[in-house]
Amino acid sequence: FFGDWQEWASCSATCQGHHQRSRAIAVQAHAGGTPCAGTTMQVNPCNEDSQCEALDVECAYSTWTTWSPCSHSCSGGNQMRRREISTHAQGHGAQCNGDLQEL
Repeated sequence: FFGDWQEWASCSATCQGHHQRSRAIAVQAHAGGTPCAGTTMQVNPCNEDSQCEALDVECAYSTWTTWSPCSHSCSGGNQMRRREISTHAQGHGAQCNGDLQEL
């Protein structure tokens, strides 16, 4: 038979999280007895009704790299520099829409 359920663990998040609890098998079936039927772990949602405020995070870019050397020693060459997205937008934050490379 099963032992008692443990207390519910803390919620995993302040908004739309989950928590769990467990129990052990107190006495294992033996000598032809019926094994325990059921689960030893329960997982339930928690903080579903909390006012979930979406974090509005603006897009952010890294600084530009230095300009590359010119691709030709004579006329007609190009130089290039790059940057990366360091923080992607979240929620209602401004999306990334700038160039990641300049020639």
